[in-house]
Amino acid sequence: MLCSDSSRIIPVLPTYQAISLSVISVSFRWADARIDRNSKTIEITVRPGFTDGGTVGDPIPGYAAKTFEELKQMAKRGIEHYWTRDGSRPGGVGAPVDTAKGAFSVTVKADVNAEPMADGFALKELLQKRREWGFIRPDDSTSAGTLSQIVHMAHFWIVERRQTVFEVDAAFEHTAAHEFGHRILGAYGNRDYSWGHKGTSDKYIQKTKKGIQHPAIGEIDLMKYGILSASNRDYWNRSVAAEEDVKGVLWLTRVKFNTEKEND
Repeated sequence: MLCSDSSRIIPVLPTYQAISLSVISVSFRWADARIDRNSKTIEITVRPGFTDGGTVGDPIPGYAAKTFEELKQMAKRGIEHYWTRDGSRPGGVGAPVDTAKGAFSVTVKADVNAEPMADGFALKELLQKRREWGFIRPDDSTSAGTLSQIVHMAHFWIVERRQTVFEVDAAFEHTAAHEFGHRILGAYGNRDYSWGHKGTSDKYIQKTKKGIQHPAIGEIDLMKYGILSASNRDYWNRSVAAEEDVKGVLWLTRVKFNTEKEND
């Protein structure tokens, strides 16, 4: 179910019930959570699925193309970094989640080898200019069903933008976290909520809605579209999964909080 106001669309999650144990483990099909109420910590393990999408294009002089295993580990790092909210990042980005039981530090781990996995993504190394046929861009990253892929845009960043390998890798890790986030949003919200980037884009052609801008300071929602006035590095530094979306993962695993008195 969705509710909306003039500024955003958020899913309405069912009422949480009390956790009565000091440590509890709960699970969803491709996500598990372990909660320690004493230390106010939650560890979420997600299981994204990845396949080898191969390398497309001719070698780029001076650049070593990434292997599938390298791309898989980079995607893992991206998911873990951008979906963790443990208060370790500067500037208040990724602060612990607030619950009726207090603030909990949430760490996300991505197990890329265990099953059951979420619906998979092909990981592709792109060494040529991406193709564009109107609104159809077959070399773009996407979470659309059987077309799902996450693309390491080496040609775009190194040849077209004249940037370093750092930018290629940083963009890929951020994209991996964003695309896997669509699996999460689709599971606890719905397809419109996910494909519409929480009300910030057209859900079909993926174009940012007019007037939508990312904030100039503070957190940038990993799953929202917007016009960016900052540098790419500042964008990546401030980008993080929103608290409501991390709570969405917890809801999937049936983590439950409320303010009622407990009989421990």
